[in-house]
Amino acid sequence: MIENITRGAIIVQAGERRATLPGEMFAPANSSMGFEIWRSNIRHWDAPHQNQPITPAEQEALLAEVAQEFERMGYVLELA
Repeated sequence: MIENITRGAIIVQAGERRATLPGEMFAPANSSMGFEIWRSNIRHWDAPHQNQPITPAEQEALLAEVAQEFERMGYVLELA
């Protein structure tokens, strides 16, 4: 679940853990908001779980959830 969207990150909650998905907000012509997530920078969960890496399967699940929420809100999501 998306908790917060800032100019440079999307904060998501997954069970007991939280992750910061870095990227950049942009303003597409056909939507009110767009965001590009930088997949290669998604490495670890946020504190207090910062020593736990985000597995490729967990990353895919987080991105799928964000994509679903963005689609529902009419936002554009790009993955880089």
